[in-house]
Amino acid sequence: MISGTAALIREIAAGNPVIVLQNLSLSWAPVWHYAVAIGYDIPADEIVLHTGLNAGERTSMGIFQNTWARAENWGLLVLKPSQLPATAKETLWVEAALGLERAQQPAAAVESYHAALSRWPQNLSAMMGLGNSYYALGTWKARRRRSACH
Repeated sequence: MISGTAALIREIAAGNPVIVLQNLSLSWAPVWHYAVAIGYDIPADEIVLHTGLNAGERTSMGIFQNTWARAENWGLLVLKPSQLPATAKETLWVEAALGLERAQQPAAAVESYHAALSRWPQNLSAMMGLGNSYYALGTWKARRRRSACH
């Protein structure tokens, strides 16, 4: 989840498109609309959106911020488990990886824990989770057998 203009700009700058929810009308008569934020132009004070049938639509940053604020600045990133968002927070990322374990997705959890350890190499929870995920995949057995033969 992304919340706030600074986080949105940071993700776009990192090459991560962000799905945003906007209310194009008034708070008491909302017109909900999803768009994908893909770029920005600071000198022109504009944001670039894929919206409806219009690809690359430029919108005033002020208008965008107003319509986005009416939807509580809600934004969503859709990335691979191995791809860390620019705004990733250590604890939240490791908790999300644990969620993949709980959902019985050990291969995706392995990717997510590796991504966490690439940014936060001393994270004990990520190390433990990585080991647990490899165990769930049965990978530890193959490595153990190979070690015993040599």
